[in-house]
Amino acid sequence: MTIVFRKPAILLLSCAVLMLGGCAHVNTAPADYWLKPGQSAPSSRAASLTLYFDYVRHLPAEEQQGELERVQQLVDSAPSNFHSLQYALALSLPGGDLKKAQQFAEAANADPDPELAALASFLSIEIAERLRLEGEAKRAAIDARRADTEAKRADAEAKR
Repeated sequence: MTIVFRKPAILLLSCAVLMLGGCAHVNTAPADYWLKPGQSAPSSRAASLTLYFDYVRHLPAEEQQGELERVQQLVDSAPSNFHSLQYALALSLPGGDLKKAQQFAEAANADPDPELAALASFLSIEIAERLRLEGEAKRAAIDARRADTEAKRADAEAKR
């Protein structure tokens, strides 16, 4: 009778060990994976995010896209002002979605941590200025094309 109970117990124990062993292979990044080896821990969450921005801006484009997706999943699964700002910083890189970045930065403006709130405010204002300058550049390009078209039309009429 002892033998009958041993086999299921051994089987159950083996399955548990295999399942736990599989958990060890799950890719879980440390909290501040963006820190350089040997770099001391940041003094605040805001300081950590400035180091994160330095990390993500130096990634190759393909890795930046992967990081953007990873942080978006993090925002979806564990929403917080820290993760929102992390996502906003990744979105604010060249080629990113500035309007979406601004929304996430503004959402973190009311964080109780004054340094994090100040960083959120700074990022939101900086993105607003970039959006304004992009709009002005687009309007200037349209005006230049329009002036060029009118100049060509005037030249064509003058040659007649």
